[in-house]
This record gives sequence, structure tokens and C-alpha cells, in this order.
Amino acid sequence: MDAENPTNNPMTDEELYFKDGSFEMDYLLPEWTGLVHKVWMGVNYVEQQPTVRIFIDGHGIAFSVCDNPEVSGATNLMTAEQIADTKRWILLNKDTLIEHWKINIYTDEFLERIEGLNGEMNLCRKAYLEKIGKIKKT
Repeated sequence: MDAENPTNNPMTDEELYFKDGSFEMDYLLPEWTGLVHKVWMGVNYVEQQPTVRIFIDGHGIAFSVCDNPEVSGATNLMTAEQIADTKRWILLNKDTLIEHWKINIYTDEFLERIEGLNGEMNLCRKAYLEKIGKIKKT
């Protein structure tokens, strides 16, 4: 029996992705991004290039972080609108995502700088900034 997979059940794409040190990732909830799905972002020793990942039902969808984001993986699990929104969100946050990937900023600053699709400060980000004293509670 495998110590990393004691049940010997097939590992999901998400489990495989995080198995070998890929735990150096941050994830963003839909409330933070304005997207439908949770978004995972790693740092440069996890990926060959800046990439955000979305996992749906154990299947991974990868988006490159660049001026023209490309998508690969189980794209049939997302609608065309969800894919387009994810690409728009990447473009909105491209510099922050790349700075995090390069480990030039850490999780706290990453969370402070990330923007939601609607351009407004979402409630989770606002609560986080209030908690750490960056903005006053309203």
C-alpha cells in the first residue's frame, strides 16, 4: 500500500498536482475574485511559467498568466463565459499574479493587492484588510 495514497484509489488531478511540494500555493475564493470557481496560484518552483489553476470535480484547468492567457485541461467543464471571465480577471491582476509567482510578494501582500472582476473591493478582501488594520472598519 502506498504511504502517500493509503486507499490505493486513483488520485485526482488536484491531489497529483499538490503531491510533490506544490503546497506552496495560495487559493482565492469566488467571493474574492468574482469568478465562479476557486482559483489556485503557485510560485515559480511549482510551475515553469506563471499559471493559475481551477479544479472542477478533480479535473484541472490551467490558464497562463500573460497578455493573452491560454487555457488548457478540462475546459469542457467551464462555460465560454467562465473562461472569458477568468481571462479578464488574469489580465486585471496580471502584475500581482506574476509578482507572487516570482516570490517578490508574499501571501499577505498578494491578498491585499488582488482585485475582483467587478473592480470593487469584495467583502472578503475588505474584511481581511480591516482585520490586519490596513483600512478602518465601516
